[in-house]
Amino acid sequence: MDVEVAIGTVIKKALEVVASDERGRKTLLYILGIAVFLLMLPMIFVIGMFGFLGEDGTVILDQQIILEHLSEEQQGEISHINEVCEIISDTFRVYGLPANDQRKAQTVYVSYLLGREDEPDFYTRLVNCFNSAHEWMSVYELLGMEIGIVILPEEQRELDERYGVTGMP
Repeated sequence: MDVEVAIGTVIKKALEVVASDERGRKTLLYILGIAVFLLMLPMIFVIGMFGFLGEDGTVILDQQIILEHLSEEQQGEISHINEVCEIISDTFRVYGLPANDQRKAQTVYVSYLLGREDEPDFYTRLVNCFNSAHEWMSVYELLGMEIGIVILPEEQRELDERYGVTGMP
């Protein structure tokens, strides 16, 4: 334990001496800059390989490049999910539901209902949950009763923040 204390004291004194000199501070900042760069290198690599920063600072990934590197099976699964999301969107449009409800339903499908799209009246039951939501019965309660899924309250808040509250005037 005494050796650890001695080493710590020596390092502390060395940093004080180096930091007291202008060239020493520049050297420390240079070393710190290199360390930050090395820590950010994985993120720089991913962005460099798959995308670039958008106008508003968000990361935009090139979906086509990513899809090309997936197996045929994975590409088929993603294609099927996209088809189901299009059917959900078309069904919601037919019933006159807003675009935010369409996107919320697609998110619910991808998060909770993958593989259940072949159940009888799946799309009709899903749209009915959104169409029947009111102040006294939330879309989440209807999804639980009609389709049998449980969406936790914090996830409900996130969905409502992103897509708006369903069934509220």
